[in-house]
Amino acid sequence: MRLLLVVTLQLSLWVTGLNAFYPFYPDSRCDEDPNCTPEKRRDSSTTSSPPNSLAGRTFKLSQRAGNNNARRDDIDRVVARARNKYAKKSFVSGLDSLKHRTDSVYSIVPADAPTLSHSEGVNQDGTDFSYFIEIGIGSEKKPIYLLIDTGAGTTWVMSSSCESSPCAIHQTFGPPDSDSLTVEDNTFEIHYGSGSVSGVTAKDSFHVAGFSIEFQFGLANVTSDDFNHFPFDGILGLGLTKGKSENFVQEMMDEEVLGNNIFGVYLNRASDGDTGGEISFGSLNSDKYTGDITYTKLEDQDGGDWAITLGDFTYNGEEAAVTTTLAYIDTGTSYAFGPKSEVAKIFDLIEGSSSEDGVTYTVPCDADKEIFVSFSGKKFGISPKDWISGPNSSGDCTSSIYGIEVVSGAWLLGDVFLKNVYAVFDADNKRIGLADRPVVTATTSAGSTVITSPPGTVTQGADDEDGSDGATLTTAVADATVTTSYEPTAASGDHLRFSTVYGVISVVAVIAAVAS
Repeated sequence: MRLLLVVTLQLSLWVTGLNAFYPFYPDSRCDEDPNCTPEKRRDSSTTSSPPNSLAGRTFKLSQRAGNNNARRDDIDRVVARARNKYAKKSFVSGLDSLKHRTDSVYSIVPADAPTLSHSEGVNQDGTDFSYFIEIGIGSEKKPIYLLIDTGAGTTWVMSSSCESSPCAIHQTFGPPDSDSLTVEDNTFEIHYGSGSVSGVTAKDSFHVAGFSIEFQFGLANVTSDDFNHFPFDGILGLGLTKGKSENFVQEMMDEEVLGNNIFGVYLNRASDGDTGGEISFGSLNSDKYTGDITYTKLEDQDGGDWAITLGDFTYNGEEAAVTTTLAYIDTGTSYAFGPKSEVAKIFDLIEGSSSEDGVTYTVPCDADKEIFVSFSGKKFGISPKDWISGPNSSGDCTSSIYGIEVVSGAWLLGDVFLKNVYAVFDADNKRIGLADRPVVTATTSAGSTVITSPPGTVTQGADDEDGSDGATLTTAVADATVTTSYEPTAASGDHLRFSTVYGVISVVAVIAAVAS
């Protein structure tokens, strides 16, 4: 069963800047897969059906992923788009544009229904790609899938008047769908490398996780063909910056719809057979994390970005001694990126790793140790399930941490990191909290279960006397039914985003659904 590598770059900046959302299917992978053709979004249980009814206001967040065949040209293009997204910041020069594959197939694997109030479930297609939530818009609460992006401060949906090809295969929204919709005279435009999204601003009610707000957003009359590849119908920005439309997080605060302006994010990993992704608003789900939450103040206390200071990276008990410490925490980005010289320090610690360009690293496929990153003195492990991609068609494995300085002088930590923690975005106190995840019970194709310790849980190795770093993942196989100790979650984003995706291949896991 082949997995498609989808590299998605979402850069959502309104006309005041450039933004890029870019899906990439390597020709090498699609050429091997005869099923790599365009197809309308489908639910894995009810093919060709639209988003489910919003009855009960149980909303689903979906992940779309791809394969692990990471190549330099793939990443170059992703980075170029990401740099456009953070255009307001200081960037190094862009990289050459690259050809891409335009064929894709949608598939959605429903998540468990959330049990916590003001929470949304996460769906996925089985490959850890983009995460999106099903919300209701307007007087009729029309169900729409919106990508959730903590790097984006703006929100838009595909308009019912849009004639672009992606709009024909997505849910759209417009005057016929709501008596309360107000279409405004203001225009917006989002640029993203190979195309753009443009339209007019509008205002209507957004019904999310059991609460509602009146909210200004963009109605996209024109969309790039890139959106043919993704199940979501627009982007819900959960960043702190404001574009040409109103900021969703700020609007929640202004309307005082929640007791606390905070949201917790749990992104599920497909290879664990986990369907418990979730985003909760106003409160946190204690079933989604273990131990204490470690908080770190935002670098910019006046608002701006979900960016905090990290301590260092550690592997096998050795510190990388990085000097670049600003890190953007982005639910809309699948990979992790950092300055080339700093990323090199990490891979200097990993025996058998190599790179011809300092951007993409070939790593041992059997590496079983976590890469730790610390915040406010607490270390959080990144599982080899996430930092290793592959093997590709040549049998090589590459790292999902790339030596590319997307934002000058900073790291960009996307889902490759977030799948290993419970993340708290606290707008009231201008801080980000991180906590270890609970044990995940994964299923195999044979129907047995695999108990996987959370990244923060380590097993002392022969070379790790203190058991704090470089520990191997603890796994066990049992003949039992699959159980989980947590509920569904979601995530979002708008600032710097490459919703790039890679499928994680594991001998103890089976992909529930594949974009084939």
